[in-house]
Parts: sequence; C-alpha cells; structure tokens
Amino acid sequence: AQVLDTLAMALLENQELARATRAITRAIAINPNVPTQHYHAARILVARGDREGAQALLGQLLETGVDFREKQDAEALLAELKQ
Repeated sequence: AQVLDTLAMALLENQELARATRAITRAIAINPNVPTQHYHAARILVARGDREGAQALLGQLLETGVDFREKQDAEALLAELKQ
C-alpha cells in the first residue's frame, strides 16, 4: 500500500490525476487505516476539482482524532477549502 501511495503522489505531481486516483484508491483498499493515504486522497480530489469531496474526506479524517505526520497540513487544507 505504501508503494501505491507514493506512486499516487508522484502521479499527482505530474498531473496524471486519473492514474493517481486509481493508485490511492487501491492503497486505501489494501490498508484503510493509514491516515496519510486519506489526506493524499483529499489532495487528489482537490486537484480534480472536487473541493466538496475533499472537504468531506478531511472532515471525517480529522474527526477521528488520530495523530499523523501530515495532520497540520490536513487541517490547513480543510480550513482553506472552507473559505
């Protein structure tokens, strides 16, 4: 799953959004309990223009209260999306 997550982020950087979506979806299916992958999925949704979907995903993620490396970034992205 970690390799798929890394692949998804590389694809996002290259604006290959459909492939990034497939990779992150597979990563989450393999291991749905990795908060970073959900944050990355939200970033991909934003890039695809689905701000509402990203906002919902980030809201659910942050409501869990779990701590993860990108938590501050996720909070900042959610605040930006709410504006």
